[in-house]
Amino acid sequence: MVDRRLDDVFDYISDFTTTAEWDPGTVTTVRREGDGGVGTRYLNTRRFGGRTVVLDYTVTDCVANHVFALHGRTPSLDALVRFTVREATVGPHRLWTRLTFTGDYQFRGRSRLARPILASSLEQVCDAGQHGLEQALLARPRSTDIRRVS
Repeated sequence: MVDRRLDDVFDYISDFTTTAEWDPGTVTTVRREGDGGVGTRYLNTRRFGGRTVVLDYTVTDCVANHVFALHGRTPSLDALVRFTVREATVGPHRLWTRLTFTGDYQFRGRSRLARPILASSLEQVCDAGQHGLEQALLARPRSTDIRRVS
């Protein structure tokens, strides 16, 4: 949970170019096309296992202040990434945002053989991303200035 307004959290996560600020493996993410909604494409360059990997992400679901999901591809990997947000009451008169970040990674071709070896690394990648995202959100000013850039 993060002590930030739900709409501020959603606006931040649904601008996927912010990944370099919170995902330790990301080198850069650029928007290739679209307005940020369903069908928008991003190129995410990241380091994983000592290699540089470029994932081509497409937004598959975007429901304002609720869910933001993407499907990423490389020649050997499919990555399904999903963010959900909802309000959570913490004490009297205090609303926080419950943020959930999940990743499902499916290997194709010969890469499938590496799945058992990489499973714990992928789990660590998701955990580090969740932690980094929460820290980045908490480091941002508490205001309505966090808005999605289209």
